[in-house]
Amino acid sequence: MPIPVSCSSCQAKINAPDHLAGKKAKCPRCSAVLQIPGSAPAPVQTPNPGTKPVAATTPRASTSATAPPKPRVKPAATTAPPVEAGSALPLLSFEELKIPPRYRKGIEKEVGEDRIVWMGRPNPQERIRQARLGPIFGIVLVLLAPAAGCLLLIEVPDENRWMLQLAAAGFIAMLLLMGLPLLFLPLLVRMFINYRPVYVLLERRAVVFHNIMGFSVKVFSYDRAELQDMKVHVRENGLGSIVMGTEAYEHIGRLQHRSDTRTSEDGSRKVVTHTMRRVGAHTSHIPVGFLDVDEVRAVEAMVRHTLKIPAPGSA
Repeated sequence: MPIPVSCSSCQAKINAPDHLAGKKAKCPRCSAVLQIPGSAPAPVQTPNPGTKPVAATTPRASTSATAPPKPRVKPAATTAPPVEAGSALPLLSFEELKIPPRYRKGIEKEVGEDRIVWMGRPNPQERIRQARLGPIFGIVLVLLAPAAGCLLLIEVPDENRWMLQLAAAGFIAMLLLMGLPLLFLPLLVRMFINYRPVYVLLERRAVVFHNIMGFSVKVFSYDRAELQDMKVHVRENGLGSIVMGTEAYEHIGRLQHRSDTRTSEDGSRKVVTHTMRRVGAHTSHIPVGFLDVDEVRAVEAMVRHTLKIPAPGSA
């Protein structure tokens, strides 16, 4: 049975596991050292009337001598409530997960007084591996930028040439703005690896935190009803993802140049009209959830156990 504890530093209400009774542990929110109280003493049974009390024959000295020594517990981390018999995931602190202070404030504001059951983050090596594809696309975009200058060779009337020059300059700038960051994407990922998403499992919901340019936090919250149809993808190395929902992303498309030629009313000259229109606009849906996490099966079991979500195919 969990032992209720109140942190004297951050006033968080924590339910400590039974095996920490009478020991010290760190608060999962502020990392302050807490003294976990011992279990409640057993009630004293009053003898029935007419019976004589039986005196204890075992001396005190022998009781203390035969008591086994208490095992030492590392105060660096506590353990979350077990998902199954003999199975548990560690509840790491903000410092152990290397969450920057500004990022941490946004998480604490959203969590509030809710009890944190588990926290995790995407595997950093997986994010670095994915970033290695960036330079390939970056080189292609940067090489296309000089080719965009060929637009200036198109013959158009002088009064409309400024439109073509403006379109060519905008296209070249767009290619460079997209290509240069992709060239250095692995380096940028290593520099800002601590700002990758944070996954938090609470007693009543699962929350995904995305950092936006180091200034704000974007929150995706899913309760028990929304997680009934969550999808789990597992790889051979145990790494996997729990897809809880999707985020709609609007693609604005690209600008397309169109020129129309017509003859003037008197038939003396040809009039060319240049127009720009946007084509290819569409909406894509990006998966959201506990993505690229280690021991994904254990994380899934803890989510189902905490939120009381039945396993797929069960009645």
